[in-house]
Amino acid sequence: MDIFNEQLVLRKKSPVESAFKYGVFACAALLIFILVVFGSLFFMGKAYAVFVFVPYMAAVGVYYLAKKWYGALDIEFEYSLTNGQFDVDKIINRSDRSRMITFECKDIDTFAKYDSSVKVDLYNTRIFAANADSENLYYFVIKANESGKTIVVIEPNEKMLEGIKRSIPRNIYFDVFGRN
Repeated sequence: MDIFNEQLVLRKKSPVESAFKYGVFACAALLIFILVVFGSLFFMGKAYAVFVFVPYMAAVGVYYLAKKWYGALDIEFEYSLTNGQFDVDKIINRSDRSRMITFECKDIDTFAKYDSSVKVDLYNTRIFAANADSENLYYFVIKANESGKTIVVIEPNEKMLEGIKRSIPRNIYFDVFGRN
């Protein structure tokens, strides 16, 4: 039987990140206003009035840069489990997708519920693809590959957790979930 599960987790923004987003918006609006009004006034009525388009082009550049920075903190994580292969993708502003990790579930050393007592400093690579304040966090430790041992922290829903249960090695399943 084929297993295919997919889950999207939206990362919650901290108050500092929200303030940054609105600060970018306010600074961009102010800078565009200054460029359009004062830039146009500077070039009007002068011999080099041909360059009046420069402040407008700069304002367009500021707009696009602000739009990119404004959306840079909209981060989602996508987990997909397909026949024992687990993928974690990071999606920024619903447009830029990058693969964080791909691994086979048979390569898992440890799978357990995540809490603050887990020592993440022991691993060469650390991937935290979840909301830090969530209570439903699990982690994988993957066997050493070219980057060494890797810990991956995720926030699976019930459907994803069931798919993971079917895909992980039996000895790890019994350690985590018992012999139910």
